[in-house]
Amino acid sequence: MESVIDGGISKSRFVVTIIACSVILVPGGGVCYGFSAISPYLLSYNYHHSNNTSLSSLGWIYANYMIGHAFGMIATGLLEQRLPLRLIATVAIITFNVTLFLAYWLIYSTVTLCGTYFVLGFTLGLLYSAVQVVGLSWVKPDHYGKISGAITFGYGIASVFISPLQTLYVNPGNVAPDHVNEMYVFRDTVILRKVAYLYVIYGILSTCLQLPLSFLLIKNPTHIPRNLTFSTFLGRLRDIVATWQFWVLYVVFGLNKIPLAYTAAYSKLYGELFIHSDIFLSVVMGMAGLFNALGRPTWGWVKDRIGIRNSIIMLCFATSLAIVTWFVSRYVPVKGLADLLFLVGVWASMLTCCGNFAIFPAITVSIFGQESFAITYGVLYTSQGMGSLLSALLSTWVPTWVPLALTVAVITVVSGAFALSLKMSSGSEILEEKQSEGMALMPLKGSSAESISSK
Repeated sequence: MESVIDGGISKSRFVVTIIACSVILVPGGGVCYGFSAISPYLLSYNYHHSNNTSLSSLGWIYANYMIGHAFGMIATGLLEQRLPLRLIATVAIITFNVTLFLAYWLIYSTVTLCGTYFVLGFTLGLLYSAVQVVGLSWVKPDHYGKISGAITFGYGIASVFISPLQTLYVNPGNVAPDHVNEMYVFRDTVILRKVAYLYVIYGILSTCLQLPLSFLLIKNPTHIPRNLTFSTFLGRLRDIVATWQFWVLYVVFGLNKIPLAYTAAYSKLYGELFIHSDIFLSVVMGMAGLFNALGRPTWGWVKDRIGIRNSIIMLCFATSLAIVTWFVSRYVPVKGLADLLFLVGVWASMLTCCGNFAIFPAITVSIFGQESFAITYGVLYTSQGMGSLLSALLSTWVPTWVPLALTVAVITVVSGAFALSLKMSSGSEILEEKQSEGMALMPLKGSSAESISSK
C-alpha cells in the first residue's frame, strides 16, 4: 500500500477516502446508467402528457446530461482555486438532490427534461471532478489508472441495484408496453403516476447517502492549486489545446462516447422489440452495471500494464464488436439464443465502454499534471457532450436500427484507428518547452514523464 500512497496519510485513512470518493458517486451513476432502465417510462410519461415525443428525444435528454456534466467539471477546476473541494462537493450534492425533488414537476415534456438533466449533469460534473481530484491527490503517478478506476467504481456499480429497483417500484406487475407509432409505450396510469414519485424517492435516498460522506473529502495539502484568474485559465487552456495529443485524446474520447450513449439510452427500448419481459430487461440493465463497475479498475490496470495507446486501441475494437453483438441479437431465429446474445452484447458493451472513464482521467493527470487535472480533464470531458450530441443527431438522421448499429460500430473502429497516431512525447514535456519559451504556465507538479507511446 505504501507504494501507492503519495503523502502523509495512513493506510486506513487512504482506504476510507477512496471508498468515500467512490460511494458518493453512486447516485450519479444511477442517474447516468440507470437512464436505460427508466427511459421507456420517461418516454411513456412524455407521450401521455404531450403526445408528440419520439425515440430521438431520449438521445437529446442524455446529451444535455453529458454537456452539463462536462461544464460542471470545468467549473470545479476554476472553483477549487478559491473554495475548498469539500464545500464545492456539498453544494453540488444539495443542488443535485433539490433538482431530483423538483423533477416531480419537470418531467412532463422533452424540453423540461432536457433542462432537468442538464442541471443534474452539471452538479454531478462538479462532484465527479472533485472526488477525482481528492482521491488522486493521495496517489503516486504510476498507480493513477488503478485508483481512478476504483474511484469511479461506485459510478458504474450503481445501476446493478438501482435499475431493478426502479422497475420493481414502477412496474411490479411486469406489464408489457403497447405498440404505438413505431414505439413501445406504457399507458397504465398507475405506472405513469409512479414515474414522477420515483425522482422524489431517489432524491431522499441520495441525500442520506451523499451528505455524510462529503465530510471525508480532504485533498492532499501538498497539492495546492495556484490562484488562477480567468485570463490565466484562458492562457493555460490555449497552451493545452495547442498540443496535438490533446486533440487526439479529445476526438477518441468523444467518439467512444457514441456506443456508450446508445447502450445507455436505447438498449432496453431495442430489447423490447423482441423480448417481452420488462423484469428480464431490467435485470440485464442492472447487471450491466456490475460489468460497468468491474471494468473500470480492470481497464485502469490494463492501461498501467500495456500503455496508453495499446489500451485505447484494444478498448475501441472490443467495443465495436460488443455493439454489433447486441444489435444483431434480434435477428437470431432461436428465442432463447436471441435473448442470451442480447444479454452478452449489452454486458460486453458496458464492460468495454466503461474503460474510457478509468483510462482517460489517468492519462490526463499523467500527461498534464495533478495541479491542472480538474481543468484539463473538464475540457477534455466536453468531448463527451459532443459525442452525445452526435449520437442524438445520428438517431435523427439514421432512424432505423441496423444501419444505426453499423454506423456506431464503424465510428468506434475509426476511433481506435485514430488512436494509432498517439506517438508523441508527453504533454508535460511540450508544456514545459512552452514555458522555456516564455509562456506563463502553471507548474506541472505531479506530472509523470510517461510517454503516450506504448510502454
